Amino acid sequence: MKYLIYYFWTFILGNIIGVLIESIWCMIKYKKIESRKGLIYGPFNPLYGFAGLALTLAIDINPNKSIGTVFITGVVIASIIEYLCSFFQEKAFGVVSWDYRDFKYNLNGRINLFYSIAWGLITILWYFKIMNIVSNIMPFVSVHLSLTLIVLIFYIIDAEISLVANIRRKKRKEKIYPKTKFEKSIDIIYNDERMEKVYPNSIFVEK
Repeated sequence: MKYLIYYFWTFILGNIIGVLIESIWCMIKYKKIESRKGLIYGPFNPLYGFAGLALTLAIDINPNKSIGTVFITGVVIASIIEYLCSFFQEKAFGVVSWDYRDFKYNLNGRINLFYSIAWGLITILWYFKIMNIVSNIMPFVSVHLSLTLIVLIFYIIDAEISLVANIRRKKRKEKIYPKTKFEKSIDIIYNDERMEKVYPNSIFVEK
């Protein structure tokens, strides 16, 4: 059980830190504050959560934890996850949130060499420094299991709402009108204006 809790909080921490880093990068590069969340509620982005979890698991099971090995693990695994997330987002919701076709050494605009190397460097920082945060909070969350349960339930609900809202957003773009009261309520609550504020970086892909 303690390992499940440990990796759950690793996933959550990856979500939050990823959003924080990207928000700071946005402020530095574009001089403005924009949402970089992946879910509608809470400071969560599943891309970074899955990346943090996958990287931690891969490094934990590898007896060689040298800086070079951690770096290469970060480059390979994080790039694969980034590519798959971009592919899934386009196929499921008809949008892309990043396009690297203007970068040299890119693969279908979904990943590129520069950011893959950046992933490797971030992984070094993640595993050797940030993961200490998870280790430090483990004694607290292990005693207060209710906190883990509350966060888990909130995350699941948040993810389900975000999934449904994004599916309806895609269907509205395709001129597919709501057929049920539930779909109508989703269109009202999570209208295009609100969704654009949550996902200002997402661009619909022309078919």
